[in-house]
Amino acid sequence: LSRMQSVRSKELSSRCNLLAERITEATLLVDHDPSLALYRLNEHISRSLPVIVNTKLKLNVSSIKMIHVQRDLENAIKVAQGIDNSASSIDRSSRLLEQCIHFKDQISATQLKPSRSLRLKK
Repeated sequence: LSRMQSVRSKELSSRCNLLAERITEATLLVDHDPSLALYRLNEHISRSLPVIVNTKLKLNVSSIKMIHVQRDLENAIKVAQGIDNSASSIDRSSRLLEQCIHFKDQISATQLKPSRSLRLKK
């Protein structure tokens, strides 16, 4: 663990030194030749700006896609919850249908049997 911290510390130190050197270089450039400094600044902006704009456009497109995906997932969750909640209704309906079939069978059975009054007439 301490070795990792040591490596991170060295990496951070080297990055800080590099940044300090670049800042010093830029400051000296501005101090000695302001027109060259402005030229370099303009050059940097001209190179960096299109990349930043393209990245922002891609980010906006990705953001819109993510919003649509999120809505789709929310709808899917609602549908799944609705299906889960409907299970009790389906079970109740199934039991009622079984009762109806049972009653129909009973009615059919009683209609097939000759009634007492018909037997007595014979």
